[in-house]
Amino acid sequence: MSPILTAESAEPRIEADKAPFYVGKSVMACGKLAAIKHTEDKHYLNLGKPYPNQSLTILLWESDYSGFIQRLGKLDNLMGKTFCGRGQIQEYRGNLEMTISNPLFLRLMKGD
Repeated sequence: MSPILTAESAEPRIEADKAPFYVGKSVMACGKLAAIKHTEDKHYLNLGKPYPNQSLTILLWESDYSGFIQRLGKLDNLMGKTFCGRGQIQEYRGNLEMTISNPLFLRLMKGD
């Protein structure tokens, strides 16, 4: 099955568990929010399963975080919901992650 190209972007839309096939590429990756970890300067949203078995981690920096809260509300209240993040998949210390700074690039999908 080939990835679906959405009308709003040229990036393919993939399920988060397909992230290993897209390292270094820009995609719209979607998966259920399984866990959130907050640190002093970062917020980690783990899709698929909780750390260390997540399919993909979406990294939000503290300096950008208030925009995500304004747009989506408290993310901790959205466990189990499906999110899609738009960005480039990178490998960091053996895990796959996508850093998102623009709140418009993280979407809560309807119908969960």
